[in-house]
Amino acid sequence: MTFMSKLRANTKAILVAAGLLLVIGTVAGYVAMAGSTPKAPSRYVAEINGKKIDRTQFERNFAMVWQQKYQSSYGQLTGFDIEPMKAQYLMQVLLQEALLDEANKMKIVVSDDEINESIKDIEEQVGGADELKAQLEYSNITMDQLKDDIKKSLLLTKLQDDIAKDITVNDEEIRAQLEEVQASHILVEDKALADNLLQQIKEGADFAELAKEHSEDPGSKEDGGNLGFFGRGVMVKAFEEAAFALEVGEVSDLVASDYGYHIITVTDRKTVDDKTFDEKKEETRETLLNSKKSSVITDYVMALEDKSNIVIYDAQLKGYQAMGEGRVEDAIKAYNEALEYAPNDPYLMISLGEAHRRKGDLDAAWDLNKKAANVSNDPYVKIQMALVGETKIRNLINAQETEEEKSVFEWASADTEIGSLYTDISTALDKASSDAGNDIMAHYQLAQVYSYFGDKERETASMAKISEITAQLYGNEEDTEAEAEVTE
Repeated sequence: MTFMSKLRANTKAILVAAGLLLVIGTVAGYVAMAGSTPKAPSRYVAEINGKKIDRTQFERNFAMVWQQKYQSSYGQLTGFDIEPMKAQYLMQVLLQEALLDEANKMKIVVSDDEINESIKDIEEQVGGADELKAQLEYSNITMDQLKDDIKKSLLLTKLQDDIAKDITVNDEEIRAQLEEVQASHILVEDKALADNLLQQIKEGADFAELAKEHSEDPGSKEDGGNLGFFGRGVMVKAFEEAAFALEVGEVSDLVASDYGYHIITVTDRKTVDDKTFDEKKEETRETLLNSKKSSVITDYVMALEDKSNIVIYDAQLKGYQAMGEGRVEDAIKAYNEALEYAPNDPYLMISLGEAHRRKGDLDAAWDLNKKAANVSNDPYVKIQMALVGETKIRNLINAQETEEEKSVFEWASADTEIGSLYTDISTALDKASSDAGNDIMAHYQLAQVYSYFGDKERETASMAKISEITAQLYGNEEDTEAEAEVTE
């Protein structure tokens, strides 16, 4: 583990809140957005309950988060990920400030001895006090900053412990957790069909036969919808809650999930025997306890967010927030303001273009995506431009009220306006292919786009490029293995 990994491991608050991990720390570095900045943005990014978040400090800390995520994704993140990640991180920072305020209100304190003990632990991990000092200097972190980070981390940990201090798990809950049911289901996407099937079952129709005929779950339909025995924590939450609430032989009402609408029946139930209970009791207790604590803490944080007064000053993040809330006009206004600070940022142009697309102004969206593609060497920016262009072309084709089935590529040869659009698209995609280098995912997406357009020649070329890169990768692996064998 590197020094920075060890340092972060000792200075992060373990706080579950909507799946987020609050990272506390200061590092040198800055994620610069593309383009010049003729206007200076506001000094503060946002505020919560009167506490303002300094922009410079926020950007430096976000640089650390971005670097961590980029490395852990093996370089799969792109510029498109910056805006949502920054918005998510801002909410973490704001909630952290609100939680620290709560800790102070509850008179939770951290002593100097506790801070010094944490520093000693870090020193032991990195190889001594001198090594810690050297690493802090290298990372441009002062000892006072480290102590402040540790204090915040300990405060949040103590607050978390206080929130969950009364959570317990009894033996009855453990037995229920270890219980299993055998269930069958019918899954369909269409609600009207689901209602009809449920009515048929209530009128005496055979559940298994209806499952075989109508269920869209390929894993169970041929067996009459039978899913076998399963315990808690296996199925999606809504399905699990419905299944375990049923008596044997009982049929559920419609249960909605991301997969569609389920009709569930329980055919058998197994309770845990005393031997298995004794064997799994403590492990299950710990799992349940952590789950209940996580739920309570998450509810606490969400309630705190709801009652807090949050103001966002950063124009781009205001635009992102407005888009998430469906306020398209506000998003357009905010993104236009953001472009005054970074007029050549292609990702801002694409965000603004998406806002215009949702508004119904496809021409504006197309112009912004074209401009983004012109100023960026990111192949994914050009792919995004192509997808917007595809929508524009499809609209032109549909406006001709023809039933003739031709690909976009074929239409481009027969229609001047469509041909001009496709020339812009294909030119950008050819450049994207060149810029993509050995990025297999980019070439794969290019092949998909060419397939949408019916451009077989370019699709084949992209697939050939993928094969070439793959062959090179496997060849390098074989060379490495051969070298290792020689060395041995």
